[in-house]
Amino acid sequence: MKIDYVNQHGKKVEAHILGIGQPPPAAGLVAGMPNEQYHAIDAANNTRLKIDSQLKLWYKAQQGDKDTPAKKIGRAVHTLILEPGEFAKRYAMPLPHGRRSKVDKAAWEAWEAKCSAAGLELMSQDDWDQAHEIAKGALAYQMCQDLRDAEGPVEVSFFWWDEATELVCKGRADKLVDLNGLGYDIKTSAAPIDRFGQEAAKYDYPRQAMHYLEGLRECGRNVVDFRFLVVEKSEPYECGLQWFLPGDMDRAYTENVLARERYRMLCDQPQLDIRTVTSGPVDLPYWYRNREIE
Repeated sequence: MKIDYVNQHGKKVEAHILGIGQPPPAAGLVAGMPNEQYHAIDAANNTRLKIDSQLKLWYKAQQGDKDTPAKKIGRAVHTLILEPGEFAKRYAMPLPHGRRSKVDKAAWEAWEAKCSAAGLELMSQDDWDQAHEIAKGALAYQMCQDLRDAEGPVEVSFFWWDEATELVCKGRADKLVDLNGLGYDIKTSAAPIDRFGQEAAKYDYPRQAMHYLEGLRECGRNVVDFRFLVVEKSEPYECGLQWFLPGDMDRAYTENVLARERYRMLCDQPQLDIRTVTSGPVDLPYWYRNREIE
């Protein structure tokens, strides 16, 4: 779908989007945009660009970004670490009793309605406790305190126009630090810190870091690198700063360029045109074909 768009240079250009969701704002940085609003905006983000099947990408876009318990806990941890004063304005505790009796059910309905009206996200007691324990463990480290206190915008959404593909792209950084020119994203990790590389490979975090770097620089932000503040999800809640080597980022850049080209193709053709039939011999894994025969 083609739209008229104001790019990061203030010029009106032709741009391409899927046509699913809310129209994107003009290119640039937007601090404080609500999470729900950001995810509803139709633009090429890191998650969509990592999907290598056009058909899967189309359905992913139609379904939207589904919320999960892990995402809820992650958002709560981010707030507790970077914006502790905002936590009570965004989250609410559950009632201290279940929903067994009619009175209990009525109380829960009234509480949920009140939270919804106030724009509060209602958490389960387990999620509430876990988020606070993770954040407490992280803030025991001086580097987390330093990141919290550093000058720079928090929860920064950014939008830009990719000249090569004419796509509207978007990203959302947890914090940008003015002093050192670094961008940060907080990751809660099920793996120990010394094995975070496995999670980074599984979820393709180098491509996320490069996507954010490209977007922030296009928006005029002088970002020299993008780093991850990794916090373990379980005790003792170890914490560390992680970043990627130049070679890994170069590869991520190449992959992102190809991904944007693939995404642009999807924007230009209807859903039925992207269906393919995968036929042929079974592509067995290397270990299976080379296993020893006893």
